[in-house]
Amino acid sequence: MKFAIGSTSAIKIDAARKALSSLLHGKKIEILTYKSKSRVPETPIGKHTINGARNRAIDAKNNVAGADYYIGVESGLVNRYGSVYEEAWCCMIDKKGREYYAYSSGLKVPDPIVEAMRRYKTTHNRIMISLQERYGFIVGDTWGNYTGSVLSRKASVEEAVRNALVQIFPGRKGIYKGHYHI
Repeated sequence: MKFAIGSTSAIKIDAARKALSSLLHGKKIEILTYKSKSRVPETPIGKHTINGARNRAIDAKNNVAGADYYIGVESGLVNRYGSVYEEAWCCMIDKKGREYYAYSSGLKVPDPIVEAMRRYKTTHNRIMISLQERYGFIVGDTWGNYTGSVLSRKASVEEAVRNALVQIFPGRKGIYKGHYHI
């Protein structure tokens, strides 16, 4: 089975590979990569995140021939209950054009980062780049930087991919199989 992921990010590719292997164990999996454009701001907020995931999947579908499924993943911020959280969204598109969406759990963005974004009127990405340059934080692994490497952004991406994938390949008795009349 061929999967084209609309990214060349090692974190996204490794996370997708892990999610695919865990749910499709025993099946031959080939992952193709393509540097898709998200067409959303560098720090997606709210609906921009799901749109970025969809745009990446569509861009991969339009530019990578022969895949069975096309995967777009985008990490972004969401405001919930007075706090800012970072989560990942996945859009998976099959050959017939059916779309499947899922997202990960969210991790609260540390208050000093949110405060710096407001104070300097800048994006989350710009703050993280500044912290990476100043303190040598891990480039691209926001969750790792927030938690001192206790968690990785890879966990968020893997969860989003898995949550989309399980809709297509549920367990034998899963409601997603469509065998149940409700």
